Amino acid sequence: MDDIQRMMDRNIERELNQTHMQSTDDQGYALQTERLSKLYKLRADEVLAEKELALKEKQAEDAKKQGWLRTGVEVAGVILPLCLYAVWMRKGFEFETNGAITSQTFKGLIQKFKPFK
Repeated sequence: MDDIQRMMDRNIERELNQTHMQSTDDQGYALQTERLSKLYKLRADEVLAEKELALKEKQAEDAKKQGWLRTGVEVAGVILPLCLYAVWMRKGFEFETNGAITSQTFKGLIQKFKPFK
């Protein structure tokens, strides 16, 4: 693709140089300016298409990053509370060695656990 761009740039430059050498009254002048105009428009359209492609690629990359971040936050929103509940349950059961929940603090803590929304 770079070869095509360089060739277009060289053709535009050549046409521009030839146009400057001719008189405006010459019949070939109108044809050369028309060719130059078409070449320049094609080159400008190509540059615009490249910029749009780069923008779309960046947007796709950003969307992918946002998707991973959203997934990470959702996973953390499930895993972290479960880990916290497990730690507090273990600490609470250390005090409850006979299998019966007797401390009021641990009873109140169990009532506050909501592992599911």
